[in-house]
Amino acid sequence: MLRNRETPRLVDGSIEDPVIFVTVVPEGHAARRVDLSDKVLSLVYEDSEHKADRLVLSVDNWDLANFDDPVWKKGNLLEVSWGYPGDMAPTRQVVIQKVTGFQTLAIEGHATSVLMNKVARCRTFEHMSRADVVRKIAQENGYGATRQDIEDTGHVLPVITQARMTDAQLIRRLARREGFEFYVDFDGLHFHKRRLGQRPSRVLRWFTPPEVGEILAIHIDNDVTAKPGAVSVRGRDPIRKKDIDERGSNARTQRDSLAPVIEIVDPRPAPPASSAATSPRTSVRPLTRATPSAKPMRATARPSTRPSSSPPP
Repeated sequence: MLRNRETPRLVDGSIEDPVIFVTVVPEGHAARRVDLSDKVLSLVYEDSEHKADRLVLSVDNWDLANFDDPVWKKGNLLEVSWGYPGDMAPTRQVVIQKVTGFQTLAIEGHATSVLMNKVARCRTFEHMSRADVVRKIAQENGYGATRQDIEDTGHVLPVITQARMTDAQLIRRLARREGFEFYVDFDGLHFHKRRLGQRPSRVLRWFTPPEVGEILAIHIDNDVTAKPGAVSVRGRDPIRKKDIDERGSNARTQRDSLAPVIEIVDPRPAPPASSAATSPRTSVRPLTRATPSAKPMRATARPSTRPSSSPPP
């Protein structure tokens, strides 16, 4: 969840105030820009991964003039952008859902993806993959090829049924079965695997001086005592036509972790790899001919780079 609480900033010795642009698209009319810099008191935008994004505008209505203004009619499309000149946030599209208040109005709008969750349909898709079904539904809801981020799926299924389900419910079910994620962002409709390797789009700093930090407070709900003993999962493989029944527990699950493994390590350092070829070799040679009166032989150690050709004593 992102909450926009812009404050004036200092740039080259001058103070810049944040600006808000709202483009209203009434039904049956061309888009027209409305300047709400003097009317908007605050803006809150919640970017959620599991549900439609939510926008709340607090509008000054001290003269009660906004009661009759068709700009805030339910169902109108708002295109909202905020930030500073030259550093604006991407434009978001929301649909007005509710207007409440008296001298201060709360304009609540949801992302355009809520329009995909309005009408329940009954139909079938034959000889199509899950990705092809998502592409067709996205095209029907106004998301063209340039606003689709859909990853291909390998298998073509005989039939995919949409039985009394909305388009959003069907796509979410297909994403769950494929192991994908589904969401609608400012740049279009997404249906793909979770991209864990992508670079962060923005870095939010905490516990820094107030003039540079973006995070005001952090609250985490964490129950350290919630440790499941076992988990059972049941499903069906549509490709192999077989049921899946798996059970996992902490004792039976193999994972990479610390374990009581004893390793014996030789404390003596190993010789360098190059010393094997130049290490001294022992060569035993007779000093004189082997006669009964000859002196006993003695061994001498000489460095050699190749094996000696002398026979062993």
